[in-house]
Amino acid sequence: MIRLTMLSATFTAALLYAMIALSSYDGVSAVSVKSMKKVIPLLKQQDEYTPLIFFTVPKGTMPASDKMEKIVSAVEKEMNVKVQRFDVLRDRMSRKLYEKIIEGEIGDRERMFPMLYHRESRQKVFGLSDPERVKSWAKGRWLPPDETVASSFKGKSAAGEQF
Repeated sequence: MIRLTMLSATFTAALLYAMIALSSYDGVSAVSVKSMKKVIPLLKQQDEYTPLIFFTVPKGTMPASDKMEKIVSAVEKEMNVKVQRFDVLRDRMSRKLYEKIIEGEIGDRERMFPMLYHRESRQKVFGLSDPERVKSWAKGRWLPPDETVASSFKGKSAAGEQF
């Protein structure tokens, strides 16, 4: 284990030395840490943890997702929080995580997208929602049941008959 650590440290030092040596040929006297992180993927830092997740699709694919993106961006700026975005159409692992989270939900699958999920409070916001509800979700407060999902099954039993 120690040998592997020493080997990776030696490798990193050699890469840094090579970058500094190469940068001096371009007329640049010093290499910034930021530019090194772009070139050397080993030095990239992981994103900070955030309990807030936004499952979305690429811009222009779904109007509800585009509107929700604007609301989430405004809440991020207003509350100074970071919301992690997962694109379910481009990333299959994001799609699997989305499916795992909504696994036990009852309702119309089309109305369950886009979705906001709070990891710590396990609160979900489905579809297009108002900014006040998104702010409450971002704070981790308890949210009443979402009307968009509940309205599709209001007054019906599991067999589909009226009560």
